[in-house]
Amino acid sequence: NNFGMNGDWVEYFFACNENYFEENTHGLNIREQIPSFVKWLQHAEIIDENKKTTQLGEVLMNLYIDMPDLVWQIIWINLSYKSPIAKWYKENVKWGTEFTFNDIEELVKTDYPDVSPKTVHNIVYALFTVCILIPIISAICLTEGRESPSRYWEVAIPKII
Repeated sequence: NNFGMNGDWVEYFFACNENYFEENTHGLNIREQIPSFVKWLQHAEIIDENKKTTQLGEVLMNLYIDMPDLVWQIIWINLSYKSPIAKWYKENVKWGTEFTFNDIEELVKTDYPDVSPKTVHNIVYALFTVCILIPIISAICLTEGRESPSRYWEVAIPKII
């Protein structure tokens, strides 16, 4: 699917993590959005394979109220090492490069020729969703394209780390 992780979802998870997966107060689609969100939380090392909050997850929850930008930086660093698409992005898109969604989609297709175009589209869409909806990443890497109405992206990893 093409769901990533967004700031509101993480913020609500941090506030209600004890029963987050048992109760449906989060408003996410159980079949479509939750599995993807769980995977992103696992890649960020906030929860483990049993959906239990990790020690790091506990620390991040406690820091979030006073230092949300720091928490998002740590989340993005973890994603850039644990999430296959975020890791690919970190390793394959040069810092300072402007690019469109289609540019990244074509690069991923080239690197993963055996993956269906629809799957590549969904994965790249999820990555862009994360980058748009995570406040600090959006503030750092999203700029309006100069010659096109499509949005261009400047690689954020080196600026954060």
